[in-house]
Amino acid sequence: MKIALITNSYKSPTELWIWRQVDFLREIIGYVGVLEQIYEQKEDNFPVVSLLDENPQIALNPFFLSRKLYVLEKQYNIDAYYIYFLTNAYLLKDYISLTDKKVFVHCHGYDLTWDLKHHQNPWKNYHSQEYISFTSNMQNQIVFITDSEHAKLQLILRGIDENRIRVLYFGVPIEGVNQSKNDELIKILFLGRFVDFKGPDLTILAFERLCNKGINAELIMAGDGPLMTTCQLLKRRSQFSEKIKLLGTVSYEIARSLRNECHIFTAHNIKGCLSNQEEAYGVSIIEAMGAGLPVVTGKNGGVKETVIHNVTGFLFDPGDIELHSRYLTELAGDNLKRQKMGYMALSHVVKNFTLAREKSELLKIVTAR
Repeated sequence: MKIALITNSYKSPTELWIWRQVDFLREIIGYVGVLEQIYEQKEDNFPVVSLLDENPQIALNPFFLSRKLYVLEKQYNIDAYYIYFLTNAYLLKDYISLTDKKVFVHCHGYDLTWDLKHHQNPWKNYHSQEYISFTSNMQNQIVFITDSEHAKLQLILRGIDENRIRVLYFGVPIEGVNQSKNDELIKILFLGRFVDFKGPDLTILAFERLCNKGINAELIMAGDGPLMTTCQLLKRRSQFSEKIKLLGTVSYEIARSLRNECHIFTAHNIKGCLSNQEEAYGVSIIEAMGAGLPVVTGKNGGVKETVIHNVTGFLFDPGDIELHSRYLTELAGDNLKRQKMGYMALSHVVKNFTLAREKSELLKIVTAR
């Protein structure tokens, strides 16, 4: 069996999880096709090629995309397509409707938020009605892969037969617990995109309430996005400004170092009031638990499937800043409870969210008859 794996770009820092899956599927990949202009790359077993026409004016023309896919299908004896993001499947819909090959589409979150809005233009729909209709109209030609039961439900709400849907939880590297942390200064980590459904602004407000209670703590926020300016403004206005660190985007290695030095992971997951989006899964939350960090966040979206309340951390009703702060305060002030929850979080990841388990489940989905 040979599959063509289609994604947006070649090893984008924001899509490292895709390239972990590429490694899982390496032995059966015929080629990886990317929707950007690149010179052909060569991995160990397969090439990475651009699907776009060299003429930028017709780069995304459906006819030329279909022609390129057909040529590559014959060249590499492709038996199936694995497409990342439903939006890319929509872009390739003409070819999907024609091919007799099996098509897997890995949906991730924003592509299943049917009423998604632009952060900068929240009165405008992100997805067209044609895109939404395409999902249900093409369901007999696609096997949908989602990263949570929450995401699966969004497809079912569009009329997709649940027998066409597979849930595949992402796995993460197990980093383990750092037992040599300095407990005199409690470091609280927010790591992720600065978008409304992760609530970085609400996290700052909850942290300020913790500081008002006299807790010696520091909030470290790594990432970037449309709410960065809002968070910078909140930091400058805060009487605890020196305790709030806005690092911007960081590498995976720095992110791992931050998890190693911090005591608690937090966010304020909520249905975005601008975007209408919810957290479909939350890889950063699983990574934090894999490093032995208890998690405090909103009870929303796929997070409800991965964080066990009062065991691996705390979940609060989205929008409840006071309870967010109270849970942070409870963990910051109780070393034993924080450490116990951290070990429970690590055990939970070891049992349910390892890379080995993800690889096994992914291969079962792709190679099933």
